[in-house]
Amino acid sequence: MNANDFRPGNRFLEYIVANHARTPEIDRAVAALPVASRLLWEKAVELIRESFLIWNAGVEDAGKQAMLTVSLFDFFLIEFFNEMKLLVGAHDAASLLTDAALFQGMGLEPQVPDEEALRKGTTSDFRGLPKYAAFASSHPHIKDKSAWLFSKEASVVLTGDADIGVMMMMMGAPVLLYRFYARGITRAVLYGEPRDHAKEQLLVDDMLERIAAHAERFMSGDH
Repeated sequence: MNANDFRPGNRFLEYIVANHARTPEIDRAVAALPVASRLLWEKAVELIRESFLIWNAGVEDAGKQAMLTVSLFDFFLIEFFNEMKLLVGAHDAASLLTDAALFQGMGLEPQVPDEEALRKGTTSDFRGLPKYAAFASSHPHIKDKSAWLFSKEASVVLTGDADIGVMMMMMGAPVLLYRFYARGITRAVLYGEPRDHAKEQLLVDDMLERIAAHAERFMSGDH
């Protein structure tokens, strides 16, 4: 399969094509799927590769790095969904397009986590947006639910537990940067919007500064 080809067996994409009216908006969204999914996946790989050693106290761990990458791709799909909903105007079509993007990017289908996974933060084993919907339903008191769940996943992967210090570090600059990238990539593919390099650099610098400060506290035992 070439980088910009549709992945065979994508039943979500097949359903959209067969059952939704072929409006210009649907056609634009479908056409964007291969490139947007590939670019989002590549950005997730790049960002985790660049940050992993800082987060993991300088220790290589390919397994943890891979788990964080797929978790970040899932997190990216929230912004992808938001942009799809703005474009096509329907929640169900945007959901199908997002599930199609997950399959296009990873060859996997969305999975719904059980209560134990939601409680322990082991939802990094589950793909797609259903885990975010399930978490939102069971945690109505949390304001930024998607940031909280992603940060909890990252903490569990890195430390084996939902360490509040790691979670707070992730919920700051990293989450802002990740949302910025996911939204920017999706809109660039859909509409040809240029990247805001100045804002991007500010967010990157802020993220690296906060991660380095957290890593220093962790290494000194002050966490």
